[in-house]
Formats: sequence, structure tokens, C-alpha cells
Amino acid sequence: MLAFAVAGPGLVIGLRGISEPTSVNPDLSALTLLATAVAALGPAALALYLLWREGSLAEAGLSRPRVGAVIGWGLLAFLSCVAALFVVGIVVVIVQQATGHTTATSDTTSHINATAGAIIGLLVISIVAGVSEEITYRAYGITRMEQAGWPRAALVVPWMVWTAQHLYEGPIALLVVGAVGAPLVLFFKYRRTVYPLIVGHALYDIAIFAIALSR
Repeated sequence: MLAFAVAGPGLVIGLRGISEPTSVNPDLSALTLLATAVAALGPAALALYLLWREGSLAEAGLSRPRVGAVIGWGLLAFLSCVAALFVVGIVVVIVQQATGHTTATSDTTSHINATAGAIIGLLVISIVAGVSEEITYRAYGITRMEQAGWPRAALVVPWMVWTAQHLYEGPIALLVVGAVGAPLVLFFKYRRTVYPLIVGHALYDIAIFAIALSR
């Protein structure tokens, strides 16, 4: 329920992405950036408290991390996300060519001016998104549904909610985000640790923003 509560407002606002896709603008004022970070980390903090209160931190992949393993597996998670992105890109191009559809897809990496504020903003937003979303949707969402007796749904429902939250970026973005999230879900299932996912997620977001800055 926490994941749905977190995603609810974003899903409603994001409906405009069906006709008017938008992208995240990291060039924010210091106060706005701080408020954004605090608002995003709030659900993760609540999730951590609830898991700690019930003694489920280890079960949720939040036991004490080993730095070397976090970095190594985090890089692998990042590469998996990039690979998923390329696969979706190839599939979309093939489908467009086969159907003769050449309309440009939603531009989720539109140009961003490389100002100091934008660079700081993209780093903060990327890190905050990695921490907040992985703790809320992977560590908390999957664990809670497993505890409720829905182990199979636990791998699908939080992933779908997390994917739908990115609707503001446009319909094509849902394919991209869904594909990128799939290896993160599988990684959590088989490794049962969330720290590398935070690293991989943050690195992926930084890479996407970097592409936008370079255009």
C-alpha cells in the first residue's frame, strides 16, 4: 500500500504524458532541489522505519553491506539496465521499420543546458531516485507482498507500479522503464540485497542525464 500511496499522485499527474511527454529538468534552485529530495526520500524513510520496527531489514535486503560487493554488483546492475535499454531500442526500431511507422518516439533525454546547477541537480536527483525507489519498490514492496503470501505477484506488482509512475515521460518511456526495471527485480530476487540496486539505478540515471547534457 505504501508503494501505491507514493505512486498515486505521480500516476495522476503523469497521465498528461500520454499526449504531452515531458522529461525531468535537473536545473532547479537550491531550495526547490532540497524540497524535491526531501519529498522523494520521505517514503523510503517510512519504509525503512516500518521494516526496522518489525525486524525485517535483513529480509528486505538491508543487512549490513560489504563495500566491495556493493560496488561490483552495482556495476553489474548498471550494465544490465543499459543492456535492457539497448534491447528495447532495437525492438522499437525493428517494429517501426516493419510497420513503416517513422514518428519520433518520446524524447526522454531532451537537451539540458550544462550549467553548474544542472550538473548538481542531476547528481542529486539520480542518487535520491536510486535510494528512494529501490528501497520503496524493491526492498519494501517486494518484501511486504511476500510476507502477505503473494510471492509471485511480489515480483510483478511493485515493478508495474514503479513503471507506471514514469508515465509522464510518454508511452514509449514505459517500455524503456519497464525493461530497465526487470533486471533490478530479478537481481533483488536472487541476490536479496538492495544496495547494489541503488548504485546501479543511480549510475543509470546519471548516464541518461549525461547523454542529455552532451546533446
